[in-house]
Amino acid sequence: MKLFERIIKLKSSREDVWEMLCHTERLNQEIGLPPIEFSYTPRQIGGSEAFADIIMAGIHFKYREHPFNWVRPDFYNVCRTFIGGPIREIVGGTELKSLPDGGTEVRIWAEITAANAIGELAAVVVGNKSVTDCAIAARNIDAYLRQASKNPFPHNTTAYPVDKTRLSVLQIKLAEVSGDPTIAKRLADFVRNGDPDAMNHIRPYALADEWGLDRKDVLRLCLLAAKTGMLELQWKLLCPSCRGAKSTFQNLDGVRANVHCPSCNIDYGVTFDKNVEVCFRVAPSIRNVPDATYCVGGPGLSPHIIAQFYVQPGEVRDTKLTLAEGSFLLRSLQCDGQLEITVNDSESSTRTVVDFEISPGADRLHFTGSADTLSLNTLMTLTNKSLEAVVVTLESLAWRGDCVTAAEVTSLQMFRDQFGSQVLSAGTEIAVEHICILFSDLKGSTAMYQEHGDATSYQLVRDHFDLMKGIISTHDGAVVKTIGDAIMATFIDPAEGLRAAIEIQLAMIEEKSSLIVKMGLHHGPAIAVRANDLLDYFGHSVNLAARMQRESQGGDVVISKQMADDPHTASMVKNYRAVPFTTTVRGVTDPVDVTRILVT
Repeated sequence: MKLFERIIKLKSSREDVWEMLCHTERLNQEIGLPPIEFSYTPRQIGGSEAFADIIMAGIHFKYREHPFNWVRPDFYNVCRTFIGGPIREIVGGTELKSLPDGGTEVRIWAEITAANAIGELAAVVVGNKSVTDCAIAARNIDAYLRQASKNPFPHNTTAYPVDKTRLSVLQIKLAEVSGDPTIAKRLADFVRNGDPDAMNHIRPYALADEWGLDRKDVLRLCLLAAKTGMLELQWKLLCPSCRGAKSTFQNLDGVRANVHCPSCNIDYGVTFDKNVEVCFRVAPSIRNVPDATYCVGGPGLSPHIIAQFYVQPGEVRDTKLTLAEGSFLLRSLQCDGQLEITVNDSESSTRTVVDFEISPGADRLHFTGSADTLSLNTLMTLTNKSLEAVVVTLESLAWRGDCVTAAEVTSLQMFRDQFGSQVLSAGTEIAVEHICILFSDLKGSTAMYQEHGDATSYQLVRDHFDLMKGIISTHDGAVVKTIGDAIMATFIDPAEGLRAAIEIQLAMIEEKSSLIVKMGLHHGPAIAVRANDLLDYFGHSVNLAARMQRESQGGDVVISKQMADDPHTASMVKNYRAVPFTTTVRGVTDPVDVTRILVT
């Protein structure tokens, strides 16, 4: 075995360097490694073994990629065991330490075990080149973080040229439809000069955060760019375990209710507001970047996993952890057991020992010691008493805050207007855990038609629909459908739904409209379906929202107790005269508590 290493000092902070250096798939691409084909063999006790096929210098290599080990933002490493060939095994990784001046010391290392004399020679070449190239990449990342360069991964940027003429035409078109030439130019510049790997995985909220712009503005820009042809819309089905995209579709009708993750070896159900992510890619006619795979197990692909350990049979591993406050989950795909952990700073100067073990013959994880509550500084001891290697993860329970979900996008009026043909396939039902549903109707519409005639009344109703649609859109909602004189709309945020309802009633008063609007809202789970070639919703929450509207007397807004108790909506309710009452609702056995909001 030969050891190769480089130790460099960077000016950027350890946390900032980690966030870019942990993206091993981008790092591998930057240092010139070719794409890799991965296959998976399910393990009987859970999870899978990953095998990689790669061609380098015209030679075909196959190796088993063992699970990564990492602790954010301290280190990561991985072992690759080769099947045949001159190299038996390569173990490599990166370690980061904070320096007193705020900078970072980075150690990049590789241990290579040769299988024969040729492998001894190859190890020297491969070892020196890999650690040197990674060190150069780390310095480029540091330069980018210090704003001394425009791209953290510069070597691969020019490999995929841009059709500048076509991009310029689409930039002009995007500026026209968006009404904002500045932000249209910014997106075009990103397409023209951005890191190639980012071209196939454009995440609007992450891009907005990087640019310092409003998230919804950038999301709408990307939707318009997809409509004009600069970008392509993508629906990604994320595994709840590794949270990687197991399937990607350009149309919503490809989304399925149940999916299999081969790397985790689990089946999972899809929910619209959790694991269906909306991303974008640059249209191949503008910049054709192949969507190749360069790594599958690095920490950059699973940002929710704070620490991951590959524990061998009989191994006892001690690891120091510095954690943030919050809720975490300690678990393993190899067993059914898991442990929910709360981290707080009440004893931040102490260290808590967590003992983990799998007893021989057992099929569940066993935890001993004070493991349910940890301090910020923790010594975690993992003890594997089984005969099988086990992957243990410490995961944050929160999903990524910069993930745009299908529930969010499909509740935008722009999506309904621009991508109305994107619907689920017939018979597919997708769960939505949280959605706000609004129903409206006109009071006394029959008398109105008799008094004013069909033509005049119809125009009044159409104008009313236009007013409602504009206000609903302003509050990040969307009209699902109209039913006679009624409207059904959805919002992701119940507070925005209530704001929209109140604003509609105030607008009717301000316009001195002869129409009297009844409105009701409820927030809860639902099922997304295809109905009459539209993306629609059904379920108890939908029915309850419709019942809220029927309790409205006109000029008011009636909401369920669940909405009234929501912290964000409760503060709004206090600004108006609210009348709680209990009523019976058809289809519901017990009486229902509701609140009537009088807007005047």
